[in-house]
Amino acid sequence: MKEAVVTLLPVKDVARRTSLSKAQIYRMTAREQFPMPVRVSRGRTAWVDSEINEWIKTRVSERNAERGQSNGLDFSAHGDGAMRYRE
Repeated sequence: MKEAVVTLLPVKDVARRTSLSKAQIYRMTAREQFPMPVRVSRGRTAWVDSEINEWIKTRVSERNAERGQSNGLDFSAHGDGAMRYRE
């Protein structure tokens, strides 16, 4: 059985991927509106890449639902951290 690979992202990468500031990320995390980080070591945390991708997909789905659109998007993560989609 193949073991899943978990990629962890530092806050600067999460900020870049989501267009949120570091302060917004920490504030939303405290309010349970954003995925929780993983403690990597003392004083260092990181976020699970797949959870950030899912959070982004959810935002797009919510936007489309508000517009009455279906979410016919096929998302895929790329090595550069970008989320790309095909309609």
